[in-house]
Amino acid sequence: MEPEKRPPGVMPYFDKMRPIFALLDAEERGKLVLQIMDYAEFGAEPAFVSGGRLESLWPSIRKAVDQDAATYQKAKEGHNGCPIDFRVVVHYARSTGP
Repeated sequence: MEPEKRPPGVMPYFDKMRPIFALLDAEERGKLVLQIMDYAEFGAEPAFVSGGRLESLWPSIRKAVDQDAATYQKAKEGHNGCPIDFRVVVHYARSTGP
């Protein structure tokens, strides 16, 4: 994904990530978090140990990260492909009050 289309972060949804993290020890969880961030930010595919747990879990994680990025991009583009500046939307919402 091009740098300007990448989301500013990764959302680890409880229902998707907690079951995966439960299968791993602390060291594996740490490695996985860093690999997720590298993939989401730079598009770097991880190089896991062949046949290891992390390698077998990666396809479902990659799918979730990719879906999140696509959802972010659609929201950023707004309706009919018109870009939305979220700072303006938040400022407007705050200035109009409840």
